[in-house]
Amino acid sequence: RLAIGDTLVAVGTREGVDALSEIIAEG
Repeated sequence: RLAIGDTLVAVGTREGVDALSEIIAEG
């Protein structure tokens, strides 16, 4: 799992979107 900080940095990229999707799915 990506760290929250890394996810925020990745926001706007495909990786960021995928990471956020996984986090949301995990709830």
